[in-house]
Amino acid sequence: MKDCTFYKDFTFENFKPSNNEIAYDTALKFAQNPQNERFCPILFYGQTGSGKTHLINAIGNYIQSSYSEVKIFYMTTESLMNEFTDSLREQTFDNFRKKYRSLDVLLLDDIQFLEKTKNLQEEILYIFDEIHRNVGQLVFTSDRPIQDFDFIDNRLMTRLLGCCCVEVK
Repeated sequence: MKDCTFYKDFTFENFKPSNNEIAYDTALKFAQNPQNERFCPILFYGQTGSGKTHLINAIGNYIQSSYSEVKIFYMTTESLMNEFTDSLREQTFDNFRKKYRSLDVLLLDDIQFLEKTKNLQEEILYIFDEIHRNVGQLVFTSDRPIQDFDFIDNRLMTRLLGCCCVEVK
């Protein structure tokens, strides 16, 4: 698997919680125990510039430095779409599937862009189910709550609505 690189300056120490104590505390508690079965998937949502990407990278940086055995990956939804498309075109979809379904923790930024592609939504559904079934964890960010999404597969919508949704202000 390609190395996962997080924004190194996006740590919990560098995050200014101000109005985001709940989001900060949720992210930190998750990062401190990423293999805890009681955590359901988490969705951080809020406007651009509110700190969602900082928090999701802080989670990644913390887990990567504290739990070397945890297979963790961070990426934007746009990058995932590009990789998905490339895997179909290059006939390497099995590698794509194995890469993401075998993770312990998937951090996916800007999931609002899933609205643009039905095929990727279906694959995200399978990735979600496989990681969750293997007691892995998922963390998402979005610019709005799940209920405000249009054009999302009902099965995926149901799973996303089951996330712990935390507004980042």
